[in-house]
Amino acid sequence: MTIADETLPASRVTIMTFFVVLLLFVISDVFLLRHMVRVQTPGFDFLAIWAGLRQALVNPAQLYDFAAVTGLQRSELRVTDLVRPFAYPPSALPLLVVLGMLPFRIAFVVFSVLSSGAMLATTWRLVGDRWAMVLLVIAPIVVLAGSVGQLSFLIAALVLFALSTPERPIISGVALGIAASVKPQLLVLLPVALVAARQWRTLASASVTVFAMILASIALVGAGAWIAWVEALPRFTEVTLALGLLPGMLTPTSVLMRMGVDGAPLRAAQLVFALGGIAVAWWGFRRPRPVSTRLVSLVAGSLMLAPYGMNYELAVLAPAAVAVTPGRNSPFLKLLAVLALHVLVPPPLALLMLVVAVFVADGGAARTAAHMSAPASA
Repeated sequence: MTIADETLPASRVTIMTFFVVLLLFVISDVFLLRHMVRVQTPGFDFLAIWAGLRQALVNPAQLYDFAAVTGLQRSELRVTDLVRPFAYPPSALPLLVVLGMLPFRIAFVVFSVLSSGAMLATTWRLVGDRWAMVLLVIAPIVVLAGSVGQLSFLIAALVLFALSTPERPIISGVALGIAASVKPQLLVLLPVALVAARQWRTLASASVTVFAMILASIALVGAGAWIAWVEALPRFTEVTLALGLLPGMLTPTSVLMRMGVDGAPLRAAQLVFALGGIAVAWWGFRRPRPVSTRLVSLVAGSLMLAPYGMNYELAVLAPAAVAVTPGRNSPFLKLLAVLALHVLVPPPLALLMLVVAVFVADGGAARTAAHMSAPASA
């Protein structure tokens, strides 16, 4: 499904608004990149990933040794007292470990080209509109995710490809299984979604793929790495909080933590968030819906369960935001979706803006389709 035939409305106000947003994004990107070049190495986040991959090759017993993994990054770090662990589960290794064989900067370039190219290709298949692609490329949250070397583009490409090819359930399941093996917190509700859609073959394929990734990781680094990863989870949280990253998070739980909520009230709220996330995923997949709606339902619903999630995770949802942009929905919805991709918007608000824009646009499209088909059925 594409929206290539739904180009930007020709009204003068809409065109002016589009170019104002374009200019805002470009100016923001310039300041963002200048700031990041001054304070940290390009590919700063990928550096920690690369160090973990290198450690898995040279000394897998220390894969989750924070000091050992940080030590591999010292030559590239501008601030040398940072703790920089490898936070991904061992199941991410079979897909990424080859990058650990390359020098850091070459690995970063290779990873960036492949992952961004894959996301652009799958997004083009979804939207088929050049202006939507321009907005995607220059959206500040996308620029942020790309410049630090996050895995957002890779996850977006895998999930978009899978959701766009329901007629190939085995291949779709493999793509979803790989994505879930790399970043399980973004696809924790995948079983709920696939059950709601009654996509049993896709669910089976995804499950087998995850199991295969786990077995491959054990072959690479041993079963002990899984024990070490589970034991390291509380320390990942400690490092995240020590680095002062809580204000940049977008999950409902992180909002309450910033407000000082903890203990039983926080756990009760997390239960409510979890039920809400399950409902969102179920709603998005129970009936046929656009790929963009299902992408947001799955990832945003999963983020409602996650205690933490940084603002760059919005880059995974960026294709859904630009898919709203060239449609025939209200200009307000288009603006709401696109502005959610600006780094100055508080992350929890940005996530809410994007969810509202995509879901309301989906409802409007459904009502329009029903109205257009009514005379034929009369």
